[in-house]
Amino acid sequence: MDSYENVLLGNFTYFSFLMIFLQNMKFYPDEFKLKLYQFKPKPLHTKGTTIGCWTSSFSPQSMVVLSSLIFICMRHLPLMYWVNTHLALIACFIGQPLWVDAQTISSGRNTFARVCVRSDLVAMLPPGVWISRLHVKLFQMAKQKKKISIVCIGVHKATPSFLPAATGEVSELAKQANSSREVSAQELAREHHVIDIKSLLPSSSCSFLNKSTSPSKLNVVHQHGPCSSLTHQYKPSHVDIFRQDQARVEYIQHQAANATARLNIIGSSLSASVPAKIDFSLGVFDYIISIGLGTPTKFFTVTFDIGSDLTWTQCLPCINCYNQKDPIFDPTQSSTFTTIECTSKYCIQLPRFGCSPTFTCLYEQRYVDSTITKGSLIQDTLKFSDDNIEKIHFGCGHNNSGYFGHIDGLLGLGRGALSIISQTTQLYNNIFSYCLPSGPNKVGYLELGSAALGVKYTPMLTNPKMPSYYFINLTAISVGGERLALSPTIFSGPGTMLDSGTSFTHLPPTAYSALRKIFREKMTNYPMAPPLFNLDTCYDLTNFEQVVVPQILLIYDGEVTTNLDTSGILLLGKRSQTCLSFAENKDDSELVVIGNMQQRRFDVVYDVGNLQIGFGINGCS
Repeated sequence: MDSYENVLLGNFTYFSFLMIFLQNMKFYPDEFKLKLYQFKPKPLHTKGTTIGCWTSSFSPQSMVVLSSLIFICMRHLPLMYWVNTHLALIACFIGQPLWVDAQTISSGRNTFARVCVRSDLVAMLPPGVWISRLHVKLFQMAKQKKKISIVCIGVHKATPSFLPAATGEVSELAKQANSSREVSAQELAREHHVIDIKSLLPSSSCSFLNKSTSPSKLNVVHQHGPCSSLTHQYKPSHVDIFRQDQARVEYIQHQAANATARLNIIGSSLSASVPAKIDFSLGVFDYIISIGLGTPTKFFTVTFDIGSDLTWTQCLPCINCYNQKDPIFDPTQSSTFTTIECTSKYCIQLPRFGCSPTFTCLYEQRYVDSTITKGSLIQDTLKFSDDNIEKIHFGCGHNNSGYFGHIDGLLGLGRGALSIISQTTQLYNNIFSYCLPSGPNKVGYLELGSAALGVKYTPMLTNPKMPSYYFINLTAISVGGERLALSPTIFSGPGTMLDSGTSFTHLPPTAYSALRKIFREKMTNYPMAPPLFNLDTCYDLTNFEQVVVPQILLIYDGEVTTNLDTSGILLLGKRSQTCLSFAENKDDSELVVIGNMQQRRFDVVYDVGNLQIGFGINGCS
């Protein structure tokens, strides 16, 4: 083991400069302390190195009683620990930290962290700490030119400004460091995520969970992932997804700004006039489930939407049907099927309804991209996981056209009378919950009638113009431990809506600009990349195996806080274009829309009866 004394006396083939390297460090969460590993040091490449002075004089004869200023360079320290207090804690393994610099710049980016400490020169170096050696000729040249005895490499300018000063701030850091030599991994990770870039890449295998023992819980999977039964269908590009997502949000904003007539009666021909309520392209929905219909039960792959009331599937006979994964439902083969009269209370709840020549109820549902389903409102048995629910009213689509992907239909979970939630009030007490998985190769759940433990609730609000949708009050956003300096009215003014069909969270420009500013400030270690459609904060991570990302917290009324999963912060377009997954509204008067990416891995509980929405952590993978 080298000592500082031997280094300074030059008892080596190569002289050494006082630049100490810490590397191969690992933090153990179970022990909450820093451990250092012994290893064989490798000599540094010194070509083009600038030499700077830390001390004005030095006498080897007096070093028994002398302490000296040592420059610690931490090139292999994970970026999440590049905080002054953390660096000072680590530096106290060597001595007393006097000066901390977490922003050493090289080639236009932060390259390494460094700390200057005062240390006993005859002390043995701790395990895993080594002193890099400098060639004797370079060392002698430095001595002659600067007339000094101690030099170090890594200082970019040899000026007095680089001499450390024991300021009040640094003294406080030293005090904190000396009070404890144990570093808590939990504390260090509190404000940042360390993301393995590989975890953002698409996976071809499914991490499938065992079937739940709950009789009312279904598996939720991404329709374009390896867990999906629809994996052989066409997968939309990022541009397709962005455009569909934007179209959905634009319609939401249009609906919020304009009151619409609730009833719109159509004739028996189901004419193509503009309806009172237009919904969204089913191709934009990310997540699918499997439900059963009829007796005997036939299973269908459908999407679900908390912003829609009507549940529907394609039915025989087909006037016009698109290709779907499963055989089309034939209601005449179900012993529990019945038609619904056009005077039924359920029929008149439809945004557009009509009567057939036999006085049965007809419906028409349009979507923003001219996708349309027309047919009959019927009653039959719904099988949800292990539960058989009788007398459920849903749409039987005989005339369907447009872009639906290959899904068989939709399960409506809105707040209207035709919603599955409203139709099953007696059975499930107006409660449902879901957890959206973190990635296409993971599995979440959708459950009726119960809620996970440890959920914290915020009030559920109602927008009279959009009574079927779920609103809450977003009060604040925090990025990397910093709350955005925003008035709560920036969110409460337009209102905040949860949506399962929108991918990205859309914020008012004032809020988005504040979030983007702080996020970029905390991501200066990474080169920026061109925007990806409407995502304007992107990074080139080609040369990185890990990325340290500030945590983003969405804070709702009652200080109910969601610490976003990493999959809700970054979207990997490609390795050279990884983007912040938030988007900007056109102006501050538009609704805040919380997209499904920012809901991933949370238990999201909709307690409609008690008008509250809850969030729990780690609800799924």
